[in-house]
This record gives sequence, C-alpha cells and structure tokens, in this order.
Amino acid sequence: MLHKVEIAPEAAKEIEDLYLYVAQASLENAARWYFAIHDKIETLKESPNRCRVAFESRFYSRWGSS
Repeated sequence: MLHKVEIAPEAAKEIEDLYLYVAQASLENAARWYFAIHDKIETLKESPNRCRVAFESRFYSRWGSS
C-alpha cells in the first residue's frame, strides 16, 4: 500500500534554499543532493514507519498527546 507523502511548504523552502546555497560552489553537487533528498522522501510512500517519529512531532495533536 502506498501512502501519501506531502512536503510542508517550510521544508520545501529549506530544501530549495540549501540547493541554491550548495549550487554557488558546485551545481553538480547541488543537483546530486537535491535529487537524492527527493528520492529518500519518495521512499516514505512505501515504508513510512521505517524512521522514528521526529521529536517535535509531540507538539502536534496528530502524532502526540497535545
């Protein structure tokens, strides 16, 4: 079963900002990193529970006890 994975706008902005920062030194490294991070994110569709829940998730009622 495939799960839906959404990248939060804040996370997408951070990914873009880091890509642009690395691209200043090496466009090739920036592209390699950018595609690698998106490939890793895509793997969450098949196995979302392979990673532990982020510490800050406890502050959100969907996952935590707030």
